[in-house]
Amino acid sequence: MNEQLLNGELIFRVFLRTITLSKGAVIKGTITRLGEPEGDVFVEVYSNQIIEGSAMSTSYLINGVNYEITGLSSDTEYEIHVTHDSFTDCRISIRDCCQ
Repeated sequence: MNEQLLNGELIFRVFLRTITLSKGAVIKGTITRLGEPEGDVFVEVYSNQIIEGSAMSTSYLINGVNYEITGLSSDTEYEIHVTHDSFTDCRISIRDCCQ
């Protein structure tokens, strides 16, 4: 197997085939309750009613966030579903997704 980095994309050459992995966009943030990070909140990202990614929030912060969903297309409109057993569900629309 041979690999190289080209324009921010990791390219693998395996058995005479080329596979290109794009970094993609990231949706990340902090879910808090009473000012503290809230864990066990399920965050799902949908595009055209198809799930594109999901994450479970943590009760602590890593680099300032407690959930992160990676590998998303940056030119897509997303709907974020946030659910927790003890709280009301929430839905948010995002256009022109992040970096």
